Amino acid sequence: RDVSNDPSAVRELVGTYKSRSTPTIVVGDKVMIGFNPAQLEEWLNE
Repeated sequence: RDVSNDPSAVRELVGTYKSRSTPTIVVGDKVMIGFNPAQLEEWLNE
């Protein structure tokens, strides 16, 4: 979701994921703050 244009996405980012950073990537119950391509690929392949 685009936090630059969606106030509810900002509330979810801060309230649910305790993040004020982008990118914040959610895969299932895992949350990645920042970008780690190797970790993301691992999560997507699980």
